Amino acid sequence: MKKLLSLLTDFVALIASVCVFAKEQKHLVTGKVTTEDGVTMTSVTVKVKFMDKKVYTDLKGRYQIDVPMDSTLIFSFPNFKTQEIKVLKDTIDVVLKLQ
Repeated sequence: MKKLLSLLTDFVALIASVCVFAKEQKHLVTGKVTTEDGVTMTSVTVKVKFMDKKVYTDLKGRYQIDVPMDSTLIFSFPNFKTQEIKVLKDTIDVVLKLQ
């Protein structure tokens, strides 16, 4: 009986570890940010909602960021409407609109 209880405890600990690992897995998201006219936007802030993690778009409007699964990205730039987009795929291209 003790051996069965020990095996059951080990099994529960293993399952809990797997669940924690799966939740913390990172996901590389890339994309490009442009205006409605198709002009690439440099230095747009791409932030992970509820985290202190952010990157900025490069000279070609591109970005890449590692995020936890089920994250939301916030795209912001002065004088443009901020957009929040849930991460559901590897590539997220964004068109920012003037306010």
